[in-house]
Amino acid sequence: MKKSIHVMLLLTLCLSFEIVAQNNKMIVYIPSDGEIQYYMNLYERLKAIEIEKMDYKQLSDMYEAFENKDGKYFNTYQKLLIESYLFYTKNSKVRNYMTTYLGSKNSTDQLANTLVRLYKSQENKYKSDGKEYTRFLCSNDLIDENINLFSMKEITTMNDKIGLMLFDNNWSEVTINDKKDPNISFMSYIYGGGTSSISISIKQYEKISFEAFNKNTIMGDFYKVKYDNYVINELDKSGILARAGADRIYLGVGSGKDIGFPEIINASAVLFMYSETKQTGYQIEYFMNISPKNNNYKIQELIFNHMLFQCLLSFIN
Repeated sequence: MKKSIHVMLLLTLCLSFEIVAQNNKMIVYIPSDGEIQYYMNLYERLKAIEIEKMDYKQLSDMYEAFENKDGKYFNTYQKLLIESYLFYTKNSKVRNYMTTYLGSKNSTDQLANTLVRLYKSQENKYKSDGKEYTRFLCSNDLIDENINLFSMKEITTMNDKIGLMLFDNNWSEVTINDKKDPNISFMSYIYGGGTSSISISIKQYEKISFEAFNKNTIMGDFYKVKYDNYVINELDKSGILARAGADRIYLGVGSGKDIGFPEIINASAVLFMYSETKQTGYQIEYFMNISPKNNNYKIQELIFNHMLFQCLLSFIN
């Protein structure tokens, strides 16, 4: 029965977000507790491979299993985790082994081609705003901005009121208080370079009714104007969201060309959570942009998918 309910929910969400997916494959469903446990076990396994406590040669079998479009794992968040590790790894043995393995793949496998270019790239260090960053110069004049979407840790922010599973990047933090309304506060984590960047922005609305939060924020016009294909749906408080600490949860997804620079693609996954007991609403946006000069441009849907999943791991503390 539980499996049937999960399948029905998956179908409903996928149909609701079909307009966003267009020709790309979006993965949108609420993971169960069991799947999250499997996800975290796989995460620990991949970390063990990185420090050579487990055999890295099993990665080729993982790739075959998770990247099989007809297999049962292709539309899962575990697939995204494997992919994020393959982009993250700095282990030379892993990279050399996977370069040989991926080089034997069909030339139409864009993920394999992208990874091989990354593994053969040259490290380039540069400074920006007083900080030192690392990016990788790939063939065909493409750039990888070294955005980590794999290693992460649980944090709380906004005076410990909201929790995230935050990726380990050298984030710049921005905090802004609304002078006109002391019940509204905003903060953002920003990381990336000229060809791709990511931001995680949190807006807190205190002492607000659900009706006002719903009308002005959840169903507001900002994202509808920003993205022609923006879709928003209320999510069931099941699986991982059962412990999100919210009474109402909505997810908005949109992507499209940047208004000022149409060659750049923007994407947002926005989680809206409301607590009746706290009379507080939260808007948590995971945003990423990517240009044709970035090594990951042709697999942007994979990157956007992982960002969307991470958004679901937010919670009211």
